[in-house]
Amino acid sequence: KSTYDIISLSECKDMDSKLNLSKDNEYTDDKIKKLKDELEKTDFSNMSIKDVIEYKINKIISIIPKFYGYHEGKQFINKVFNDILHSDYKEYNLSSIKCEDDIEILTCFNIVCNPESLWYLYDQKLGLIRTSEETLNYMLNSGWKTKSDTLQEEIKHK
Repeated sequence: KSTYDIISLSECKDMDSKLNLSKDNEYTDDKIKKLKDELEKTDFSNMSIKDVIEYKINKIISIIPKFYGYHEGKQFINKVFNDILHSDYKEYNLSSIKCEDDIEILTCFNIVCNPESLWYLYDQKLGLIRTSEETLNYMLNSGWKTKSDTLQEEIKHK
């Protein structure tokens, strides 16, 4: 015979809050749903595709919590992009090794809004920030590394 310990909802919320899964007693999934509902009611008819994407990304930035782990933050952004952005994008990982124990990781997102692209970087400390091909080129020429030939090719041709 097995027994189960039941954890109260308030205890679950306390644990989730300590793990940064909820902020102000609101789960990130609830924030995504609210944003999705808000955007469905927004009239984008007079906006270009690029302007719509920039608008949505600014809204997404406003709900990104501070994550304890880099990969959790990146997964959250992928989820939100898939649920809300509805636009093709590519992602590239960049790293900078200052010393053996100090490796910095960033993810570069290239959001396609034909004929141009929007570039964003995800940094665990700074969140999701707009960048440019020039900045990415500078980073790659000043010690940042990527294993993606595609990123380097896309930037070179611009």
